[in-house]
Amino acid sequence: MFAEAGQLLGCPNSLVQSPTFTIEARKEDLWFVASKEDANKPHSVKVSDTGRVTCDESCVRWARHICSHTVAVAEKVEMLSKYLQWFRNRRKTGTLTKMAEVGAPKTSGQKNKATQRRKGRSNAKVTGPPTGFPQHSRIPPSDQLPVAMQQNSTLPPSRPVQLNTVSLQVPPLGLPLSIPQQPDGSSPTTQVPTLKPDPPPGLAEVTLLHLCDPRVSICHGCSQPIRLAGAHVPPPADLVVVSKMRRDYTVAGERRQGKLGNVYFHTNLSCIKNKLAHFLPSLLTVQSHVRLLLTPLHKQHLIDSLGFSA
Repeated sequence: MFAEAGQLLGCPNSLVQSPTFTIEARKEDLWFVASKEDANKPHSVKVSDTGRVTCDESCVRWARHICSHTVAVAEKVEMLSKYLQWFRNRRKTGTLTKMAEVGAPKTSGQKNKATQRRKGRSNAKVTGPPTGFPQHSRIPPSDQLPVAMQQNSTLPPSRPVQLNTVSLQVPPLGLPLSIPQQPDGSSPTTQVPTLKPDPPPGLAEVTLLHLCDPRVSICHGCSQPIRLAGAHVPPPADLVVVSKMRRDYTVAGERRQGKLGNVYFHTNLSCIKNKLAHFLPSLLTVQSHVRLLLTPLHKQHLIDSLGFSA
């Protein structure tokens, strides 16, 4: 994306501002940018004083609010940093609620279908016993019953019912509750869900190693270890830069590209620019839950190594 923006800026006829009859400044300036898909249909880019730069819907990256056309126009009008700040502010960041919901089922908190209200006669309200009985169903008085029924109508005397009581043994109050422990005698630990980094293609974000996949061990830029297997990485060396791109590999002498996925770098400009030649530290982002975990040592290291203030 940034390589294409550099090519657009290098071509003198690729960026043209829309003409106007008025001398007064407009709220939004309109620029036309050459399209590599169709030379006869350039893209239209709108530039606002607030830093908002948007491309038209025919752009393949229109929904992401950033593309090579918007980056090139923002650099042309000397408001790239303002545009990037607007882009960072509009991005949705992680919250504590999202962190708690990671790994939970989609139906968490919802009532089971088996206990939901069923429609039909089973839910019909019972207003009370019917009052209108037919005449033949009424029970006659006892003096009108046959003699045999009157003689058998006496009930035997009631006997007292003895209930089997069970004594409950309740422990005295004030005793400490027993908490189950692990076989080694330690208390069980609670696993707190985390949000793994997932930057948009072409951008990068800063995160910590313990928030990444545990299999991450090699820097994509210098091919040197980020961490050794089973070794603890102390701060600020546990800082990494995450981007998303396709890895190159070779099969039978043929060079191929893998699926789009996360790649990890040391917080070092030389490592990052080995794979991202047009990388700009001002494009880095930090998710809110990661920012809460950064110590003053982490922040100072980012300033010294990348010139980036978190």
